[in-house]
Amino acid sequence: MGYKRGRPSASRTSEFVKTKITALKEFWAEYKRYKIGLAGLVILFILIGMAIAANIVVPQDIREHWATNPRWAFNPKEAPPAWVNMFSKTKYLEPTNLTLISMDEFWKLCLNKSIARYKEELKKYSPEKQKLIIEHLKKVCKQRKGYYYVFEFYNHWDEVGKDAMVIIENIQFNAIITMDIYRPDGINITDIELARLTPINSTYIKLQFHKGLAERIVEALVKPIDGEDAARSLSQKFRIKAVSTIPFIFAIAEPGISNLATGTLKGQYRLVIGIEAQDTKVKLEELPVPRVAFKMLGACYGLLGTDGNGRDNFITILLGSQLALLLGFSYSVAAVIVGVIYGALSGYLRGSGRIWADEILQRINEVIYSLPVLPFLIIFSYYLRMVYKIQPNIWHIAGLLLIFGWTGVAIVTRSMALSIMGQPYIESAIAVGASGRRILFRYVLPQLVPYAFAAIALSIPGAILMEAGLSFLGLTDPNMPSWGRMLNEAQGAIYAWWWVIPPGLMITVTAVAFAFIGTALDTIVNPKLRRA
Repeated sequence: MGYKRGRPSASRTSEFVKTKITALKEFWAEYKRYKIGLAGLVILFILIGMAIAANIVVPQDIREHWATNPRWAFNPKEAPPAWVNMFSKTKYLEPTNLTLISMDEFWKLCLNKSIARYKEELKKYSPEKQKLIIEHLKKVCKQRKGYYYVFEFYNHWDEVGKDAMVIIENIQFNAIITMDIYRPDGINITDIELARLTPINSTYIKLQFHKGLAERIVEALVKPIDGEDAARSLSQKFRIKAVSTIPFIFAIAEPGISNLATGTLKGQYRLVIGIEAQDTKVKLEELPVPRVAFKMLGACYGLLGTDGNGRDNFITILLGSQLALLLGFSYSVAAVIVGVIYGALSGYLRGSGRIWADEILQRINEVIYSLPVLPFLIIFSYYLRMVYKIQPNIWHIAGLLLIFGWTGVAIVTRSMALSIMGQPYIESAIAVGASGRRILFRYVLPQLVPYAFAAIALSIPGAILMEAGLSFLGLTDPNMPSWGRMLNEAQGAIYAWWWVIPPGLMITVTAVAFAFIGTALDTIVNPKLRRA
C-alpha cells in the first residue's frame, strides 16, 4: 500500500509545536548564562520603549514636521535642561507666561502717562487749574481708542533668557502695538512701538532683536549710565544682532550695563502692552476684545534642553530611537538574508563540483568587499541630492548600505556551507537523487539560521553608526530627526553639552546593546566559544 500524502494530523502539528517550544526554552536557558546578553536585551527593551513612547508623547505635527515645526518658536534656543537649577548656583528662568493683572481702555493708559509726564509742571498750578488741565488731557486721550493690558513678573532669577514674545489674538481692526516697561528701581522704558497690525486671528511679536525696543533701551537705560560711546557701540551690536535686548531689560542700572557686567536686577516688574486703533472712528464696542499674552521664553527647558533652533532635544532623542531601530533592523535583516543566500549558494555550487560558478560569485564578492564604503556612500548621497534633488531618507540609506553590507556575511556562510556539503547525509541525499534546491533549502540554509540571527544583531550597530556618520556630514535629509543630525547641527555649539552628549551617548549605548546581544548569540552558535 502506497503512502498517501495529505494535511498533517492534529497530533503531528501538536508535536511540532511542542518541539519548537522545547527548543526555545533550551535556547533561552543557554542565553541566560551570558550576562552581557541579558544586559543587551534590557537596553534593547528600553530603546523599543522609547520608540513606542515617541508615538504616544510626541504630537503628530512634530513627528511629521520635526525640523521646521512652528512650536519651536515658543522655546528658548540652546537652553540647558531645567534640572540644572538643582546643581547650579546660577538660577535659570524656565519658560513662563506672565500674569495678566488687569486690562482697560487705552485712553486711560494715555491719561495716566500724560499726568506722570507733566507731574512737575502741574505742581506749578493751583488745584483748580490742575483739574482743568487734567480734564483737557482726558478729553484729548479719549480720542485714542483701544485697550491696554498690564502684566506682572517677579524676577528672582540670575538668568532670564534671551527672548520673550507678545502673543496677540483676535484683532479685528488696524492697530498700533506698544509696550511700556516699569522696573523695580524706578527706571522705566516706555513708548516702545512693537508693531502695526492689520486684522488678524493670531500672531506673535518676538522681542529678542526688536529694533524699536533696542533703540529705547539705548536711549533710556544705557546712554544715561555708560555714556555716548558705549551707547553707540551697543547700538551697533543690536543692529547686527550680536546681543539680545532681553537681558538689558533686567540688568542692574550701574556702570558697565552696556556689557551686561552688572548682574540681574531682582524684584517686581510691570509690563504694559497697548493696542491702539489707528482709525479713531472705529466702533470697538461692536468688535471682540483682543486677547494678549506675554511669555518669557526662559533660559532653561525640559529634560534635555533645546538645540539652536529651539527644538526639544528630548523629543529628538525619542524620534531618533525610532529611526535608529528601523534603519538598523531593516538594513541588517536584508543584508544578512542576501549574504546568507549568496554564501550558501556559492558553497553549495563548489561542494557539488561546479567550481567555475563559485569562482565567479567569489570574484564578485571580493570586488564589492574591497570597495571603501563611506566614500561611495558620500558620492551616492551627493548624487541623489545634486542630480535628482532628493534628500536621502532612511530607505535610501538602508538601500545604499545594503549594496556593500552583505559581503562579509556571504564569506562566512560560504565556508559554513562548504563544511555542511561535506557531511555524510548530504552525500546520501545526493545519492538518492535529491534535487539541488532541496539540498540547499532543506539541509544547508536551515543550519545557517542560528548564525544569521547572530549576524543580524552584530550588523545593526554598523548601520546606526554609518547613518550617524552620514548625518554628521550633512548628507542626509535635514528633516530627519536622527542622532547624527543632532551632532551635525551641534558642531558650532560644542559648549552646549546637553545638545552634544545625549545623541553621542545614545549612539554608543545602542551599538553596545546590539554588540552584547550579538556576542551572546555568536557564543551560543559557535561551539568553540561556548562555555562548559
